[in-house]
Amino acid sequence: MKNGLLRFLLALCFVAPSAALCERPRPLRIGALFHVTGEFAVQGMAFRQGAELAAEELNSAGGVGGRSIELIIEDTQYKPILSNSGAKKLSQIDKVSAVLISTATEAKAAGSVLQRDHVPGIVLWDSSPEIEALGEYMFGIGPWAPSSGARSAEFAYQTLKAKTAAVVGSNTEWSHYVAKFFESRFKELGGTIIRSHSLNPDENDFRTVLAKVAASKPDVIYAPIDGNIIAFFEQAQQMKVSAPFVTSDIVTDEYLETHPQIFEGVYQTMTGAPDSAAAIRMAESYQKKFNAKLSQAQFVAWGYDGVKLVAAAAGHTTDRAQIKDALRATRNFEGASGTITMTPQGSAPRPVHIFRVTNGEFTLVEP
Repeated sequence: MKNGLLRFLLALCFVAPSAALCERPRPLRIGALFHVTGEFAVQGMAFRQGAELAAEELNSAGGVGGRSIELIIEDTQYKPILSNSGAKKLSQIDKVSAVLISTATEAKAAGSVLQRDHVPGIVLWDSSPEIEALGEYMFGIGPWAPSSGARSAEFAYQTLKAKTAAVVGSNTEWSHYVAKFFESRFKELGGTIIRSHSLNPDENDFRTVLAKVAASKPDVIYAPIDGNIIAFFEQAQQMKVSAPFVTSDIVTDEYLETHPQIFEGVYQTMTGAPDSAAAIRMAESYQKKFNAKLSQAQFVAWGYDGVKLVAAAAGHTTDRAQIKDALRATRNFEGASGTITMTPQGSAPRPVHIFRVTNGEFTLVEP
């Protein structure tokens, strides 16, 4: 009986293919604002790889609610103007149900568009009160920015026993933000900030600033540099700056692969590259798809989890408001980047750990 009914329905599709019975449901379209070219293209490409990997896995398993996953990626080049125009295209032309966004910088440029058009946006590399303030449709699953700066200060003061610190950052929104929390927490603990410098992101000669910092003899240097990172640490090493360096989230696997000696001994806050079952499965899938060992694991995991989160929230719908509500209700989602639970404000802060670059690899110092 069942086989006869199935044959009858299939026959209808051949005879009247336009019938509603035979129409395929509209794909679940997920947009992405990733910087896949420019200085941070390595991270943007890792986000893309993770997102593509998750979409392929879901589609191979039949999609979501009978719908296939369709990824539409716009390259922001880490530029606000392209983030804004890309958000308009994804929302109004491509009619996506949600958008993944590389960083807070891109989110702030795209946020007004997504909020106005009621499109859920998930920021992968950041989470912060500023992202939450963009509106109820904005979410963050990356490092909680206040914790990155404050945790660095606690490590410097309590573990390294530093009583004085110099801060050398970039003249960028993220760098100013984490430096603010480092300085505030370090002084709260009893430390003293003896120098503070903010450098142009395009600057590539740091010798004058490094000489001034070294002459002030700080116990520790907090360096949230997000422009010409390799040049900064290479010049610090050449000038034999003796104070330990602490930074937040910005030294990547790729930098260690290409310039391991430059970052030797640098401390960094990170949420960590987990070895959970979900992370192991993702690494195995990555190896099969790209025929290469997983690199930039944390960034790939954020892109991977972004797609999986949207898919889980969508279920049988493509409705933006329903997806937004389901995202906000996310609890104990076992992602490749760790367990994700959304706060009522739309963030998923994780514990921040301290790592040290030792023999060209990140080693856990403090969980």
